[in-house]
Amino acid sequence: MTGPRTDEWAAYVRQLGLTLNRLRTESGLSQEKVAHAAGLTRGYYHQLEKGESRVGRIANPTLLNLTALAQVLGTTVEALLPPEPPDVRVGR
Repeated sequence: MTGPRTDEWAAYVRQLGLTLNRLRTESGLSQEKVAHAAGLTRGYYHQLEKGESRVGRIANPTLLNLTALAQVLGTTVEALLPPEPPDVRVGR
């Protein structure tokens, strides 16, 4: 993904990361506890909170991971996601 789609997706995923961080903090849980309970590594979870999948690469978490995180944090997948996803269609 390159160009405006990349920037829009990066901003969207950063918002997801901020939501994960806020919900985790409000729950009084560490990154390690959330990650372990969701079946993720702490490092991967930390990267999701930053909006990255690897240093310098935009995150693209799976639906399975988002569902597990929502369940651990006592919320829904919909509540994790920012309200307005970017238009990522090819050829728009």
